[in-house]
Amino acid sequence: LKVGDTDLRLIFHLFKQKDGTFAATMDSPDQGAMGTVLDEAGVKDDAVRLELKSANMVFEGRRDKEMQTITGELKQSGQTFPLTLKKAAKAK
Repeated sequence: LKVGDTDLRLIFHLFKQKDGTFAATMDSPDQGAMGTVLDEAGVKDDAVRLELKSANMVFEGRRDKEMQTITGELKQSGQTFPLTLKKAAKAK
C-alpha cells in the first residue's frame, strides 16, 4: 500500500470456513500488527470485500480469472488508495 512516500506491506489471509462463508486476518508487518481479525470477509463471484471496523478500513476489489490477483481500492478514514493483492504461498 502506497501512502504518500511510504510503502506499507499488508498481508491478508483469507479462509473459507466449513459453512461456506469466509473469514480473514491481516498482518501489517511494517506497523508491527500481526493476525488482526477482520470484521468482514466476503467473496461473491469475483468481488471481494474485507473490513476492519476498528481502523475504519474497507477493501473492495475484483479477482482476476486466474485468481492470482485482486485489484481494487482500500478506503480508510475518508481516503482512498489503489491496492492490488497478489496471491502468494508465503508472504515476503
